[in-house]
Amino acid sequence: AESITLFDVVRVTEESFAMAECFENDAAECPLVDSCSLNSALREALNAFFAVLERYTIADMVAARPNVRHLLGIDMLVQRAPAA
Repeated sequence: AESITLFDVVRVTEESFAMAECFENDAAECPLVDSCSLNSALREALNAFFAVLERYTIADMVAARPNVRHLLGIDMLVQRAPAA
């Protein structure tokens, strides 16, 4: 959990990050594709979103929230883990 980032989770659980038609490979359908700056603004926003998700791990999400660990059954797993 310490090495799995929220970005890792989102990347494998989401099918697409296309926020507009122009994100897709066949964007030629859009008559504005060569003159619109929406695509670059959305890509910049998406990259900022990913950068924030990369700063947090699953461990970060549950460390300060024992109730989350309990709800997910993680506290039981920690108690059952053999001592090293």
